[in-house]
Amino acid sequence: MIEESDVLNLMCFVKQFTVNYETHEVEVIVPESHCADMHNTIRLFEALDPAVHTISFYQENKPDTLYQKDVNYKWHAYRRD
Repeated sequence: MIEESDVLNLMCFVKQFTVNYETHEVEVIVPESHCADMHNTIRLFEALDPAVHTISFYQENKPDTLYQKDVNYKWHAYRRD
């Protein structure tokens, strides 16, 4: 079960998030100049969808950070600005 504290552990204000359980991708929208804690972000969304492999952050409508899991199940962070 996801608790409010799990979302608070992202260390930013989350305006909206969408989990696509078919593609195992997540989109997260945060305000401009906000960023999230990578470890807690992955932990939260793996709890919602254990098969998640891509987490895309947007600052408002602008693509920001992308977290992707590789074939060895290791997560990587990429800036998209």
